[in-house]
Amino acid sequence: MKTAHGYSSGITETPVSACEAIQRAAREAMAAAAGAEHAHRRASLSEHRCELRVQITAFADLFCQWPTLERLDAVTLAFDAPSVEHVVRTLNCLSAMSFMLR
Repeated sequence: MKTAHGYSSGITETPVSACEAIQRAAREAMAAAAGAEHAHRRASLSEHRCELRVQITAFADLFCQWPTLERLDAVTLAFDAPSVEHVVRTLNCLSAMSFMLR
């Protein structure tokens, strides 16, 4: 198992440590799964949530410098906005930021 620290860097763990981390994460994920869907539905009632999957982890690294973006996995981001207009404006800004890596 490796822990990413950016687009091209990371730390490799020992097999024993990796197994323990995977088991711990699986237990935590199962415990959180029941409440997560309910919380997501409740949040969706008051605002708009956008989930975005990017092409490469470098885009996720760059975009998550924006304080309101949440990183869900290596290439999936999410953010909440008060309106659809704000969702579109945020996506336009992320698109403009992407030129830095092209």
